[in-house]
Amino acid sequence: MANLPPLQIAATRIRNETGAYVTIADPFYLGDTVSRKIKESPPGGVGHAEELETSHMMHIHPELVNIKKAVKNLPPKKKFHVPDPYVIADRALTPSSLESFRKATEPSGVTGDPTLSTAEKGKRLHKALVGNLVELIKLARKEKVVLKPVTPCC
Repeated sequence: MANLPPLQIAATRIRNETGAYVTIADPFYLGDTVSRKIKESPPGGVGHAEELETSHMMHIHPELVNIKKAVKNLPPKKKFHVPDPYVIADRALTPSSLESFRKATEPSGVTGDPTLSTAEKGKRLHKALVGNLVELIKLARKEKVVLKPVTPCC
């Protein structure tokens, strides 16, 4: 989700300048319904390289995952700074710097709880992501697009 703001800016700019139909198929949003069903981690358990992302990797690239090395790294509870998108809370968007991200994920690189990951959860998530992406593409093909004339820049 950290990559979404620049993608949203780019997508909006493309849409406004060209009239093209643009959509962002972020896996978090595209798989939200199934993720809520399969997630077992406690509040704070979803973040980076956690249960859902690790489960997905266990399904698509099991050779890259050693679940025996998985460690739980739940962030401290702070008012307005709640990184787990599944926790209902008032929040503010405070982008992390590279240094603050490294500190929050030390020493494992994880925020959340990957210890509950399974390949079966990953398979269910993957199936939902692919199915939803196919459906989104079909819907996008039906969008009426009127391209704006391109104005030369200089």
